Amino acid sequence: MMKKLFFLFLITSGFQLLSFNEKSQLSEGHQLVLDLFENTSQKLGEKYDIHYIGNTIDGQYGYLEIDFTVYRKLSKEEARHMLIECLEEFLSDINNNTKLKPHLKNHPFTTKNVGIVFYISDTNGDKLFHPEICVARYSSKDLEFITNDPDQKYKYKEHYEETLDIVKKANSSEKLQVLIKLR
Repeated sequence: MMKKLFFLFLITSGFQLLSFNEKSQLSEGHQLVLDLFENTSQKLGEKYDIHYIGNTIDGQYGYLEIDFTVYRKLSKEEARHMLIECLEEFLSDINNNTKLKPHLKNHPFTTKNVGIVFYISDTNGDKLFHPEICVARYSSKDLEFITNDPDQKYKYKEHYEETLDIVKKANSSEKLQVLIKLR
């Protein structure tokens, strides 16, 4: 299994290096989008210990998605928090990029214009099985948490606004607990 993941990494890395090295042949908009992916993935990678593996760009820059591998088990709560936080940072990076703005189909970008995917494995890069989450993603106003059973896949969905409320309440509760401890 580790060999498969390493091979997949080499292939995607090669494509990404190729695209980053051949930017001079791309349109200005495409160059700016690739720079955005590179900068955002580096920042998020360092902050959350996640590894950039790819992206999705629709032809008219109306939807951008960034994909990562996570080499540790995540609970649903951890995956939820990371998805929301990464999504918010990704949106901020897009909307604060003044050079990119004229190339985007819609501005400002909203949660319906972006996606984040985490492909989750254990620390050895081995596949996780039910009940562990193997894919966590945000797309089209929904968060999905997917587990893998040898016989079938299980998928759990949450709507973005509901999830955002859960994360905000959890963050408020954590801040309140810190304040109480300080007293």
